[in-house]
Parts: sequence; C-alpha cells; structure tokens
Amino acid sequence: NVIDKWVSMKEPHIISGLEEGKKYTLTEITAPYGYELTESIEFEVSFDKENQLVEMKDMPILKSIQVEKLDKDTKEHIKSNKFVFGIYEDEACTKLIREAGANEYEGTALFDNLKYGVYYIKEVKAPTGYKLSDQIVKIEINDKGVFADGVSLEEKDDIYSFEYYNS
Repeated sequence: NVIDKWVSMKEPHIISGLEEGKKYTLTEITAPYGYELTESIEFEVSFDKENQLVEMKDMPILKSIQVEKLDKDTKEHIKSNKFVFGIYEDEACTKLIREAGANEYEGTALFDNLKYGVYYIKEVKAPTGYKLSDQIVKIEINDKGVFADGVSLEEKDDIYSFEYYNS
C-alpha cells in the first residue's frame, strides 16, 4: 500500500498523516546514476507528537583499477617498488587526484574506490633501469562497464586491470 511517492531532492520530503505506533517501510525504487540501490528502511511512528527524521543514504558504485606494469621486450611483470602512477581529472594530467605506488611482489599499482567518471592514468616515476613512459591511459567507468582507451576491461576479483609497458 503506497502512502506517498516522490523524487528526492536536496531538501527533505515531509510526509504527514501517518498513524502513531504503526510501522512503515521507506523503499527506494530507482537510485541516482552511479549509485547503488539502497535497502529499504522500516520505521515506526512514535507517540511523541514530534517530527521524526528517517534518513536514507545512497552509496556510490565504486570500482578498482589495477595497472599491470610489464617489460616491453620480455612481457614479464616488473617487480619493483620504485615505480609510481598518478590518476588525474584531466587529459593534460595537471589535476592529480592521487598516486599509487608499486606492489613490488606482483608488479602492479592499484587505484581503488573510483566513482563513475573519466580519469587519466600515467606513470609518475619509472622503475630503476627503465625510461619514464609518456603514455596516458584514459579510464572510463560507467553503467556499461570499465574501459581503458575505449577497450572494455574484464573484472577479476573485483579489480579491472590493464597492461602498461616500459622500455
């Protein structure tokens, strides 16, 4: 039995005429783009004769991107703790969001908890014995998937990976 229905905005939505002592369920039917659908909230109207606040919060859909650091000639992972990647807001790579250091045992760098959007990843510090690459990889995260330079990435253990080569 639907008591009220609305589209959420910044200001609270007020519902009046609910019965004291009765239980109700607040259910989200659709979530904003880039957010998970929130679980329903059951609440009981109190006898206090005061306004009650029932708050529902949406969680953003988050993805993890892993850079597979490979030797251009051998195609093997470069297992070093000396390399660093940066993830940026802009294609010119002037607005740094954060850096990710190397996992020296795997030859990878991980950027986790990324929301829907477009990002740019480039090498900030090359491993010892390698040239710093000027390659910039465009990452797109949206409702269609995760893409590196327009190529769809496969998910493995909640991580999307792409290969990045050094000479």
